[in-house]
Amino acid sequence: MVTNKNQKTKQITVKYKLYPEIYDSFKCIASDCKHTCCEGWTISISQKEWHDLQRLPKMPDFVGDKTVSDLVRRIPNGKGNMYAEFVKDKEGKCPFWNNEGLCSLQLEYGEDVLCKTCKTYPRISIPTYQAKELTLTPSCEAVLEQLWTKYNGLDFVMDELPKNQQKIMTISVSENMWRAFPQIHSLCIDILQCRSFNMSKRLLIIGLALKDLMKEFKHTSVSAWEQKWTSILQNPDVLLDLLNNIGGNDKLFVANNSGMLFKVLSNIGVNDLIKTVKKALEIKINEQRLTIETGKWKEIADKFSENYGDIEYFFENLMVLIAFNLVFPRVQTPEKLWTSYVELCSIYSLYRFISVAACFEKPTKEQLFHVLVLTSRAIMHNDKLREDVKEAFAKNNSDSLAHMAILVCS
Repeated sequence: MVTNKNQKTKQITVKYKLYPEIYDSFKCIASDCKHTCCEGWTISISQKEWHDLQRLPKMPDFVGDKTVSDLVRRIPNGKGNMYAEFVKDKEGKCPFWNNEGLCSLQLEYGEDVLCKTCKTYPRISIPTYQAKELTLTPSCEAVLEQLWTKYNGLDFVMDELPKNQQKIMTISVSENMWRAFPQIHSLCIDILQCRSFNMSKRLLIIGLALKDLMKEFKHTSVSAWEQKWTSILQNPDVLLDLLNNIGGNDKLFVANNSGMLFKVLSNIGVNDLIKTVKKALEIKINEQRLTIETGKWKEIADKFSENYGDIEYFFENLMVLIAFNLVFPRVQTPEKLWTSYVELCSIYSLYRFISVAACFEKPTKEQLFHVLVLTSRAIMHNDKLREDVKEAFAKNNSDSLAHMAILVCS
């Protein structure tokens, strides 16, 4: 964190870890995986990992007479964790991924030989004022399978870290909202898991709560704010009239998401999904303009509900995981607080849109996972892309709560 030289800071010790219960139970399904993380990704490694590979007595038999230099190349001016990278084959596969769908390097030398990325994926570790937050990315189908089985929602565990894992964190003492992050973060998760409302309304409630927090950002008592909104959640009738007046618009919902899909995601590995969505919604592209049969949306949305039944719990679990991955909400400034909300809404909207449209012809759990894995790999592992999306909303004055209602309600 960057702080002003004249700003008072203090150091705190992060003593705890916070994680969803599925974190410890995650297990790679290896060769059974239909969306292997050993294909399509560029895996970079550190200088130490590069030298560790150089010192191995030999390469696995699977790679034949190839040397380390044939399989791992230096990145020009590379440093840190991007010192070198594995050389993918012509099909985009890791050179160590064998014909049985297993890592030949690990088979030869054990798990310790793996680089940090391969050891940890899909696990993510994020330091916050509250705790070291551990989570999983939904770009892995085994993680989605875990979310699918949690009908009653995700539970969380907080444990004390071993002394050797406790870290010192420097914070600005003037940033009261950052120090209040645990309360704000926790309430947002509670709202995401409040089943008195559907997912669209839960996201709108978060928007209302954050707007309330922004009114007096530097002076608001977070405890009072938390108590107020906790009380509202316990008495949902208070919000019903207000929420019912914030409506969606199917035409704009389809147009927004189609535009995002075609303009933003078209070059990053989801082209097959785009073709499927075009066919389902009868979208035509003429001179870079989209012609959309918005009436088709209700038809395929109804078909999706008919085929999958009530899987609101699954999207709830998915968005709770996303909120953890994004360290939601960002509380450094009022602007970051709101743009992080816009980001969360845009991700949810795209997930729902592409799930419904791309599962129209093949309404199976496997197809849904396929759609969500590819979409997650496109957006959750690309910080710049998400920044571009947020900037586009702001540039077009489309980042208001009313616009978010269009994004999340259909």
